[in-house]
Amino acid sequence: MVRSSVRTVALAGVFALVLIGVLAYRWWFTPDSGIGTVVDEALQASPRRPAASFPAADEDYFHDMDQTRDGPIALSPEEVKGRNTWIVWSAGNDRMWETLGDNSTGALDFLKVLSSHPSQKYSRACDPSKQAAGQCENRWEYFGLVNEPCFEKATAPDPNRFGLWLDKRKAGCAADPFENGVGERASFTLSARVLEVQTQVLDRLMSDAVAMRLLDGSFKASEGKSYLSLSDLYDGLQAAIWGDLKGKGDIGLMRRNLQREHVRRVAHLLTRGNGAPADARALQRENAKALIAQLRTAQARPGLSKEARAHLADSLNTLEEAVKAPMQRVGV
Repeated sequence: MVRSSVRTVALAGVFALVLIGVLAYRWWFTPDSGIGTVVDEALQASPRRPAASFPAADEDYFHDMDQTRDGPIALSPEEVKGRNTWIVWSAGNDRMWETLGDNSTGALDFLKVLSSHPSQKYSRACDPSKQAAGQCENRWEYFGLVNEPCFEKATAPDPNRFGLWLDKRKAGCAADPFENGVGERASFTLSARVLEVQTQVLDRLMSDAVAMRLLDGSFKASEGKSYLSLSDLYDGLQAAIWGDLKGKGDIGLMRRNLQREHVRRVAHLLTRGNGAPADARALQRENAKALIAQLRTAQARPGLSKEARAHLADSLNTLEEAVKAPMQRVGV
């Protein structure tokens, strides 16, 4: 009886080892069916972003970095682009850095590292007398980091960078190769690049497909579930884009660009007859009327530049014409 039990246990052990070996072999030598099928964010975009739409900077910015005893190593134009991409780009890890920043409770926050805002307290290790005189260099005193050559510490918020205290390129230095773009994109400005991203988001949020999906989601209300309605989306979007109409002072260039694109899409929705859901058109018509009233009030406020006043007048005229215009019936 004992010998039989030992044999049974031995056979079970051998079977388990064979099974583990087979599974290990399949795991090691059989390719995963999911390999090569995961689509990155560029290919998920609509329309898809080809590799050519992400041009690498071709300036030999790190020329003195790789050297032998005879001096810097000569690289081909493609190798220069490769070195720039390897060192500067996030290599697709932008989502990882964002997750680390969110989940580390501020322990890893590159924006704070780059900022020279006095409230960051990064100069708290500075000598008290120097700190009182405002002579501390935040990043050097706290992180041991220095400014990039041809950049100087910010002394005030930058209106062209969302009011952030970021280093500025010194006058007299060549254009920053990682901001001015390459080829046909060399003339692109920061505001143009920001607008490019914003319009992509607007096109998605104001699309007919999203409108129909949110309208279909209203069935969840009968089940007692919370859901985002189409009116919630349109109201929130308009409030976020035009919120500064209730404020004071001027309206900056990037905000004007975004507002202009929003008005253009609302006017297009109101004047085209086919394709858009009827509820979407009705909601945008009501929102357009409310925005018209806000624009009329905002025109009289002090502190607006000539460009901002012209922008408000043009937006008001576009919306008024769109609200009054008959719908264009395609194919009729």
